[in-house]
Amino acid sequence: MSQKPTFHIRVINAEKTLLDVQAFSISAMNRKGKFDVLPNHSPFICVLSNGDLIIRREDKKIEQINIQRGILKFVNNEAVVLTGL
Repeated sequence: MSQKPTFHIRVINAEKTLLDVQAFSISAMNRKGKFDVLPNHSPFICVLSNGDLIIRREDKKIEQINIQRGILKFVNNEAVVLTGL
């Protein structure tokens, strides 16, 4: 049985790294609505709206982080979320 593809995600605020894991997906909100990012997504950058960032981790845990605005960048199967901007 093959493993599902994952990507690396880091969630960072002005004070510390909140999360640094492998994930199956991210769900978030921007001004156009809810969106998802999956492994091998094309390069992507956007401004995030206030709300929950949902990360489905490789270890099957689901992280829910409430953010107050932020930026999401996804390049080469790596996501970086800067929050609290």
